[in-house]
Amino acid sequence: MQRHDSAADRPLGVSVVEPSTLNVGSRTIRVERTPLLAAKSSFRTQSLQWASGKVLVLRPSVGSRAFALAFLFFGVPLTFAAVANAAVGQEPFGLVLVGAFVGLIFVTIGTLQWVLPLRFEFDAAAGQLRLSRPGRRWQRPLRDVLAVQLIEEPRSRRIGITYQLNLVLDDERQPRVNLSNHTDREATREVARELTQYLSVPLLE
Repeated sequence: MQRHDSAADRPLGVSVVEPSTLNVGSRTIRVERTPLLAAKSSFRTQSLQWASGKVLVLRPSVGSRAFALAFLFFGVPLTFAAVANAAVGQEPFGLVLVGAFVGLIFVTIGTLQWVLPLRFEFDAAAGQLRLSRPGRRWQRPLRDVLAVQLIEEPRSRRIGITYQLNLVLDDERQPRVNLSNHTDREATREVARELTQYLSVPLLE
């Protein structure tokens, strides 16, 4: 993959001492190896794509969006039907209440699945990392990214083993930020490989 970064925009003198320690110039930074608190998924939730030839974008996958829409598609009509039945009094109140409650649960899950996932734009030419979700957008210098971290989370009864991908940042208040956390090992490793090549930072495993 072609890289568009410049030496001025990259962290200076970043080297890996061990999987939990980075040397950054004259500083030694300890990297936490425990998984971040992040939602788990049984399918790939993020996809990595080029935008305008120079910007690498990690965005919610088609599967993630379809999952959210499925909940909204079921929940919204169910909620409206429950409200309409309550207005005309055609159904027992208890049944209407159950229908409205279930519908609202589906709408809430679908809305959160649509709104919460972050979009990451890695712009080496501008030296910026832009993060966004509906209604909010912020950015930070791309040189703050020190490494990419891949963690294998223990098997869970509901989903199984998941593979968490994080950015390691030069930021004491927020030393790591989660990129994805799902069961597709090869997809996670491919995203990690492309990011480390584009950013010229190490991969911590």
